[in-house]
Amino acid sequence: LPQALADVAKRRVDAGDAAAPVADMLHQVTDARAGAELTPEQRTAARCVLLETLALVGTDMAFSETSTLLTDENVDVRKAAINALGRFQRTEALAGLQSRVNEEQDAALRTLAYSAYLASLRNAGALPRKEVDAHLEYAFQQAQTTAASREFLAAATKLPSLACLHLIEKLIASED
Repeated sequence: LPQALADVAKRRVDAGDAAAPVADMLHQVTDARAGAELTPEQRTAARCVLLETLALVGTDMAFSETSTLLTDENVDVRKAAINALGRFQRTEALAGLQSRVNEEQDAALRTLAYSAYLASLRNAGALPRKEVDAHLEYAFQQAQTTAASREFLAAATKLPSLACLHLIEKLIASED
């Protein structure tokens, strides 16, 4: 469904942003008065689908709308926003996910944000290497468990740089 919605939004846009109709629907569903015919569970599910749709649209407006929901009061909406933000290939997405790792109170969402952060790093080939290296250093510092270390290594091996090799050496040395 999100892919179909994104395809329709991209085809139906005349001169505006393809994310605009999706963002409008998201605002309508979020507003309890406008979406009064929806139950709270339906409203949450719709918001999650629309966040995934925004990630597929991938425009600046889609990024902005997604970023604002990283701190939503609803855990499921925050989860969907984290997953959606992980799809954007921009340093601002890495910064937003990093802030969720630092600030999220829910342990499961914090772990999800770290995984999305690493997934975004893994696919960050088009981003400036200097910025990616700074994020790699942060990811390295956060890799405190065996699972997190493995996940870090999987991301780091996709980003060939001297800084990355030094971090991998540190990680291997600390395991000995």
